[in-house]
Amino acid sequence: MNDILGISSEPNVVPVHFLGVDARPDALTAVLGALAANEIDLRSIVRSDDHVSLLVPAASIAAIPRVICVLRDDGVIRDAVVGAEAAPVSVVGAHLTGRLTIAARMFRALSREGINSECLSTSEARIWCLVGDADRQRAIGALHEEFLDELRWLRE
Repeated sequence: MNDILGISSEPNVVPVHFLGVDARPDALTAVLGALAANEIDLRSIVRSDDHVSLLVPAASIAAIPRVICVLRDDGVIRDAVVGAEAAPVSVVGAHLTGRLTIAARMFRALSREGINSECLSTSEARIWCLVGDADRQRAIGALHEEFLDELRWLRE
């Protein structure tokens, strides 16, 4: 049985990294509250040590400075870094967490095309990473080519 069902992507997200975030649960609540108050959708959140990394829609970029100011003024964060527009590219399927070879093949395919990637995330249904928004179409093509045999059954 084939576990890979397709390749997908979502254009135009922006990574935002809040630095100096206290480990208390109420700090994360404050971050999420500030995003909600500014009607910013959240695509991904990762908390580690003293920082919180988010992926938000690029359409929300105008509201991000307000969120940063509020959180800095309230002492929730020390600083923030806003990254360039990016695009998550994914291999979609079933039972993927037990198949790290799929992630390795993803990175190999992107590397062959000279596409930098970051922020690998896995779940049972999806393995994804971020690529520059300008590289999105080439990345999708590279992944289609890499997983051509697994995807061939969809065309039949």
